[in-house]
Amino acid sequence: MKKNLIIVSTSIFILVLCVYFVFTLAPHFFQNIGFKVGLNKIPVATDFVLENQQNTKIKLSDLRGKNVVLFFWTSWNTVAVDQLGALADYYASYSPKNLEILAINSQEDLDVVNKVLNDKNITLDTLLDIEGIVGDAYSISVLPMFVFIDGSGLKREVIVGPLVLKDLEDKIKALGR
Repeated sequence: MKKNLIIVSTSIFILVLCVYFVFTLAPHFFQNIGFKVGLNKIPVATDFVLENQQNTKIKLSDLRGKNVVLFFWTSWNTVAVDQLGALADYYASYSPKNLEILAINSQEDLDVVNKVLNDKNITLDTLLDIEGIVGDAYSISVLPMFVFIDGSGLKREVIVGPLVLKDLEDKIKALGR
């Protein structure tokens, strides 16, 4: 009887060690040798509050439930300004349901932003990141830059550089809903 108890106890101990190894040590080992283990972690989009041209505060997390496209731009980057116009046309023409496009001007004041929007006849509401805090949070290095966020607030994709309309539509559709 005592011998059976020792065998059962030893077996349980070995089983516990095996379970521990499989769920804690093995994933790290496999990742170190190049295997992908577990679910890919999709980062939650960094929350922020910025004011638009009318001094209305917009908070990213208040848009949960909607897909969001963040578009970072500046007035001196003609490619970004052209993309801003195309985005405004797309949004006005298609009015996609369950989508918000947040154009974020990087480190320029309201007068500069309004001049560009008026000169180019762009009606898309623009948020002002005068201090560059949101740009830093999203690691802007080159403009224009798009960040695609799904309705759950997960940052699904970041695109640096211009997008043609078809690619923009495909990326928005990939967000779902």
